[in-house]
Amino acid sequence: MPVRTVLAVSAAEWPASIVNTNVRKTYYAARGGLLLDPERVDFYCIYNDDGNSMAHTCGGGYGDAHCIPGCSSPGQQCQDLNRVWSCSWPPGRLEDAMRAQLQLGGGHARRHNEIVLDTRSIEAHLPDVILGFFYLEDDSTARRARREFMRHFGLPVEQVPLVHIDFSSRASPAIRAV
Repeated sequence: MPVRTVLAVSAAEWPASIVNTNVRKTYYAARGGLLLDPERVDFYCIYNDDGNSMAHTCGGGYGDAHCIPGCSSPGQQCQDLNRVWSCSWPPGRLEDAMRAQLQLGGGHARRHNEIVLDTRSIEAHLPDVILGFFYLEDDSTARRARREFMRHFGLPVEQVPLVHIDFSSRASPAIRAV
């Protein structure tokens, strides 16, 4: 993810993925990204699959009682429709979304999930919200973005690690600081 996007957020929402031992998929199978502090990031909703969040806009704004950026409208969310496909889950139903993702994949994630982040929470907590940069295969983009980010904020190298994640490890994703 280019640093200029981090420093000049122009959208109300960012799509991201939650990965763990049971869910080892990201939107782009070979690209890296940012490791964000979950205690400092708010989110609008989560899809247990690819949610096509860019099709759910609120005119570029942060939404209201009738529109949630990147998400299904109130009354049209998964728990309202009593289904787990083509709908989003509100923040309070994160566990349900993660369970539905595994259910649809027969106990393993078939695809990535899509969590829709509120960019205001990211901007409000820069630079500390960025715990590190990661890559899956080629490290050149992540390395360059990390260097620009540290230079912009005047951060020491040890504060923002560059991490290689290998999802092929059997027990859990192999994570190695570079």
